[in-house]
Amino acid sequence: METTVIMPGQELYRTFTNGSGKQSVKYLYCSERGRLFSCVCDTLDAAQGECEHWLLWQDRRFTT
Repeated sequence: METTVIMPGQELYRTFTNGSGKQSVKYLYCSERGRLFSCVCDTLDAAQGECEHWLLWQDRRFTT
């Protein structure tokens, strides 16, 4: 079994073929505060966009 470690501020992504034969991207990001974001999207751009939304939500949630 492979263990993956990502440090704060790092991202990791891997492309794979899903069950229907379509290419997808598994995306992981560790925030500067050490919180982990993970998603599966059709493209890397879409995954990074989801992560940006998540980061904005995190900022609003923990700075108020």
